[in-house]
Amino acid sequence: MFADRARSLGVADEQLLIEPCAGNFAENIAYTRLLCPDIGCASFVNKPNSIRRVQLTLPVQWPELDAMVNAPNFVFPHGGSNQIGVLGLIDEMVGDVHRILRYPELGFQVPLTVSDEVLRPWHEQIRQGFDRHLRPSQPVLVDDTSTAN
Repeated sequence: MFADRARSLGVADEQLLIEPCAGNFAENIAYTRLLCPDIGCASFVNKPNSIRRVQLTLPVQWPELDAMVNAPNFVFPHGGSNQIGVLGLIDEMVGDVHRILRYPELGFQVPLTVSDEVLRPWHEQIRQGFDRHLRPSQPVLVDDTSTAN
């Protein structure tokens, strides 16, 4: 979708690099690093709710890269994807927080302190059934603390 938008704005195909094999941000960054090992700076464009995860993944997967991470400026909830809808977006955001908490221990990203102001509503969203994007191999713990480690 982002490539189509870039093309509609005049970006030529030869100026686009699309990595088609990754299953997550860590793989996407690692595979892209293999595709262009000599670049020193790059821009990563993705969904607004995933900016932080990409920022936390880059220091692990490509530490020497001077990277900028950005996303289209959407106004919630009306700017969200028509494909997944508002409820699907909430599921994704719940999954994003889960990954921010659990991925550092797997070596995918650097740790981030997550405030209780975020964790309390996150737990409530899970209790309300927004659990479709949680990592099944990484259970949500009742004692998830404010420090991701």
